[in-house]
Amino acid sequence: MDSSLFTAARINKFSGTNFHVWKFKMQMVLEERDLWDVVSGEVKIEHCTSTLDQATFKRKSRKALAIICLAMEDSQLPLVRSAKDAYDAWSRLEGHYEKKSLANKLFLRRRFFTTMMGESDDVLEHINRLKTLAEQLDAVGAPVSEDDLIITLLGSLNESYQFLITALESRADSLSWELVTSRLFHEDMKRKEQGGGIEGAAHGQAQAFMSRDNKRKARPAKKTGACHNFGKQGHWIAECPSRIQEDADRHRYQRANIAQEPELGDYLFSVGGGKTKSSYMWLVDSGATQHMTSSKEFMRNYKDFGPVDVHLADDGVVQAIGKGDIVMSMMTRKGVKKGVLTNVWHIPKLSRNLFSVGRFIKDVGPVTFEVDGCFAETNGFKWKLGAQEGKRLFKLCMTPVLPDEVNVASPINFKGDNTSYLWHLRLGHIGHGGLDAIVKKDYGSGIGMKSVQKWEFCKGCALGKQTRVSYMPKSPDRARMLLEVIHSDVCGPMKTPTFSGKRYFVTFIDEYSHYCVVYLLQNKSEVATKFAQFVALAETQTGKRVKTLRSDNGGEYTSRTMSKFFADHGIMQKFTPPYTPQLNGVAERMNRTLVESARCMMEHAELSKSYWGEAVMTANFLRLRCPSRSTSHDKSPYEVWSGKKPILANLKVFGCHAYVHVPKPKRSKLDARSIQCRFIGYSDHEKAYLFEEIKSRRVLVSRDAQFMENVFDSGRRDYVQDGAVVEEEAFMEDEDVPMEDYSSHDTSNMNFEEATMDGVDEPGVKRHQRTQSLEALANAPDAKRRARYLTMAEMSATADTSHSVETAYVVDSVGDLPRTFKSAMESSDAVKWKEACDSEINSLRQNETWNLVPLPQGRKAIGNRWVFRVKETKDGRIERFKARLVAKGFLQKHGIDYNETFAPVAKFTSIRVLLSLAAKYSFMIHQMDVKTAFLNGYLEEDIYMAQPDGYVDEDHPDFVCQLKRSLYGLKQSPRMWNQTIDKFMLDLDFKKCKTDHCIYFKRDQEDLSL
Repeated sequence: MDSSLFTAARINKFSGTNFHVWKFKMQMVLEERDLWDVVSGEVKIEHCTSTLDQATFKRKSRKALAIICLAMEDSQLPLVRSAKDAYDAWSRLEGHYEKKSLANKLFLRRRFFTTMMGESDDVLEHINRLKTLAEQLDAVGAPVSEDDLIITLLGSLNESYQFLITALESRADSLSWELVTSRLFHEDMKRKEQGGGIEGAAHGQAQAFMSRDNKRKARPAKKTGACHNFGKQGHWIAECPSRIQEDADRHRYQRANIAQEPELGDYLFSVGGGKTKSSYMWLVDSGATQHMTSSKEFMRNYKDFGPVDVHLADDGVVQAIGKGDIVMSMMTRKGVKKGVLTNVWHIPKLSRNLFSVGRFIKDVGPVTFEVDGCFAETNGFKWKLGAQEGKRLFKLCMTPVLPDEVNVASPINFKGDNTSYLWHLRLGHIGHGGLDAIVKKDYGSGIGMKSVQKWEFCKGCALGKQTRVSYMPKSPDRARMLLEVIHSDVCGPMKTPTFSGKRYFVTFIDEYSHYCVVYLLQNKSEVATKFAQFVALAETQTGKRVKTLRSDNGGEYTSRTMSKFFADHGIMQKFTPPYTPQLNGVAERMNRTLVESARCMMEHAELSKSYWGEAVMTANFLRLRCPSRSTSHDKSPYEVWSGKKPILANLKVFGCHAYVHVPKPKRSKLDARSIQCRFIGYSDHEKAYLFEEIKSRRVLVSRDAQFMENVFDSGRRDYVQDGAVVEEEAFMEDEDVPMEDYSSHDTSNMNFEEATMDGVDEPGVKRHQRTQSLEALANAPDAKRRARYLTMAEMSATADTSHSVETAYVVDSVGDLPRTFKSAMESSDAVKWKEACDSEINSLRQNETWNLVPLPQGRKAIGNRWVFRVKETKDGRIERFKARLVAKGFLQKHGIDYNETFAPVAKFTSIRVLLSLAAKYSFMIHQMDVKTAFLNGYLEEDIYMAQPDGYVDEDHPDFVCQLKRSLYGLKQSPRMWNQTIDKFMLDLDFKKCKTDHCIYFKRDQEDLSL
């Protein structure tokens, strides 16, 4: 066999990854066989003048092509199968895997500058990783300079190399790649010799410092005199073994202990070892992320899991082997209360039982630390959580209760005294009387309670419900059979649409059973279609006919389409007089009930208003299974309508977290078997739940899930922040992916389908994708035309929930913000917006921001736009209207309108250090803000901008603004402002910090200003 083919065979076959490495190896093989010239194109067939030379070229090219193809996987061969020669094949590979497009350059540069070294990464591997990325950038025409390579390497190292980085930065002028890498290799070797890792490095540094101190302050080997601690001879008190041990024990309580777990996550707690061990004593730990105990005897619902190593502060290692629930007894102003700590870790060798403040805050409510202890606030009253034990420790004011000493059917949550509160949440914040009726009159099965205890307080109900006095007594003439009278009303428009663009919902209520059907609408004109659907559904399910529809006289009920439908089907219409909604009380009260319940559920789960559609549909689903005062049947509307008792055992708290099982056909062997989702309702088409996948925001239908009914991850944080660019029109629709229904016991018939977000009643409606990749947006051809900046006031319409108890529906207190000057002047707040614009223009003129001049020939003026905001107080009241003129900086041309744009930004590490120093030395902290900061900077380039809308000079309408100061929106504005403040600080004799150019300091005798 040819040796070159044998060499190629020893090279790992190219599979589509690491082309850079494979390319280098192949070049070496081809160089060895004297074939590289025909592959690289240095020699081509047209260069060969004689027949012999051409034959030699063809033979070498075929041989080189064979070597290349044999060194590739079968999946990669189609790229070169039709190549004419070796040069053609090589060119195709380079063109495919070394694309010199802007997107590829951006991808590689992002990877290069964001690569970070992990705590357990090897230094050599990390350096090689960065070097390979730099070589790949060079191959696509975006070379990285040696300085950038050094800076990126030093910035990517973990915290344990901080001393070395500081030492290298002190000789920045003479740094080279070889010097930096050799120092890193030397440091890595030293660490491995001293025991490896961060701890070895810290130990080595400590030893080095001790050695230097000992050299400077040498003492005799044998001390004379007695120790003041125990009176023993031969050592001083500073070196007393007993004293050192006490200090070490005391130090344990000030260090963090980490429980490392590959699958369940990392858990941190700040209380360390100790020698006493009490099953009843618990310490309050503000650093812990999980409750931990050494006593299994108090646990209920215990579950074993694989041993997890827990590393203590004294370098000891213990293992967690399981978890369970512990009932705790506590004394409050209202007597002895009991609550349950859920998911408590069992660590048999743990010396202290730890109560996690972080877990308690997440599950229950806030905790405050005061002089005489720490306190918790739940259900409207404040109670003592822990008493101070020493200087830094707090002892928990609760004691565990043995399982046989407490009689509870299920875990008790601190937010309620019993399971009544949990069922109150599950049933959409039903009232106490309604829940009591369900239990006593057997409205449904599966609730598992014999009596209802009144809960003390519900925040969701307080924010979501409001009562009013009845307008008039009920009419004695009521329906006597199903579908005899149907009441209807449209609720909306909601200021915040659902994720599929719905702004209304319509209700159709049967007066006899009080059974209600809800449809979500985009426009009121859809009422006629929905009523026809309702009639077909109701008459099919009940076997009776709709006789009368009672509604207001809105246009959606008096249209020609509706009138024709009534005439064709023999249905009578009855209208209420104008401006008397109280006479349509059944429908109006139903809308209020649904909206109140929806608001309560959204408030409790801290979801944004965009979820109102799912919340309303869920509220109606639950209301049908609860008793109604409007009927005298002692049955729920569902039972009166269908003749069957509802099953309540499967109800869950709206908005809570759940882990949904992924069926085998939808995952590989190593994929996770469940995904984290948010519970958003019940499916009308299957006996299943509706879930929203938290990461991708797909909607899933499944009944195989594990619920965490006390865990909520606010949907309000799922939105872009102020100033983020989002695409306004390019919303993508998900593809309909058919999946199967399944249960927890039989995975052969599974349904894991994607449903519409609020199309429970409309399976054909597709759901809009809610998130848009900023990278995809930046590369979109119309991105500049279709992008806009969202303000906080705009986002409050979709990403926050109103806390006003005076609002009857789910609407925003502030309308949509205008996007242009014209729309602002045409809005209802035109006077206030005009005052805000005048204030902004006056500020710009006072600062002499521009001069009006004719546009020079060959120059192009950039545009501008008005950005409108509403400033609000903490309680949501409007403080003032604000307008800002912003230049369209994305139209600037490099080299003409700007050159340098870099401006330093303060490091968060520096800010934390300053705050730590202020706390330690009692420094005075002064916080300030510079009004219109960017206007203080002067521009170095000539930039021309169009006159702002609404303020065009009547005498010179064709003139443009020659900018003198750095207006908001310009690319170089941050740099100009930085130069201005930098000069100002230096003129005040402040000095710039070398490691962070945003930190300035000044020493004046004994005073220090930072």
